[in-house]
Formats: sequence, structure tokens, C-alpha cells
Amino acid sequence: MKMNALKTLPLTLLVAMMLVGAGCENSAKGLEKDTEQNAQGVSKATDKAIDGATGAASNAGEGVSDAAANVGAATILTPRLKNAVTADAQLNERRNLINIDSTDETVTIRGHVMNQELKAHAEDVVKKEMKQAEAKQRVINELEIVAAP
Repeated sequence: MKMNALKTLPLTLLVAMMLVGAGCENSAKGLEKDTEQNAQGVSKATDKAIDGATGAASNAGEGVSDAAANVGAATILTPRLKNAVTADAQLNERRNLINIDSTDETVTIRGHVMNQELKAHAEDVVKKEMKQAEAKQRVINELEIVAAP
């Protein structure tokens, strides 16, 4: 978007120069007056082009911020939550299989545990760690209960 605004600047200047040539009077005073008016028009057009480019750059920055939030969830929050689950003696049992995925909107707990109490405990551990991390995502607990063999 910024490039489009900058591309229109030479066109604006060309139009302004044409106006200077077409609108000037035969006298030096008329030429001076026309030049001043055209310079003001070019200045306004330039300001407008710069404002457009600044707005486009700002909008692009917002998109980058959204993407960065999602990347942050995946690269920072997910490992932190997995470490919390692994550090818990009740959950870190070979018959449990717990996986955690996160986006900027949700944290999803998947896999299986041996009973309902462990399912609830896994969610509690994840929510506690999220609170410490000041994470605001919604938790979705999709853990399944699988009886021990």
C-alpha cells in the first residue's frame, strides 16, 4: 500500500507542472500567482499521499500483530503448559497420554487418561499455569477416559 501512495506522487507532481504551464498568464505577476497556487495544490496532494501510505502501513502492522500473537501462543505458551503437565506426578504416568495445542484463542488438551479425576486434574494444571502466564485463551478439554489394562 505504501508503494502505491509513493507511485502517485510523481503523477501528482507532473499534473501540477502541467497546470503551471497551462494556467499561467503572460505577465510575471500572473506566473508567480499561478505557481504559488499550484505549489499549494501539490503540497496538499503530497500530504494526502503520505497520509494514505501511513494508514496502509498501520493496517499492515495490525495484521503482523495478530500473527505474532498466534505464533507466541504456539511457541511460548504450548511448551510451558506441556512442561507443567509433565512436571505433575499424577499426570506424568506412562498410561496417560496428554497433548496440548494452543492458538491465540484456545488451548486444547487431547489424548487419554485413566479416569475422570485425572481429566479434571489435567485441566486444573493447565488453567493454573495459564493464570501464572496471564494467558486469556479458552481451554477445551478433549481428554478421553481409557481404563487401565
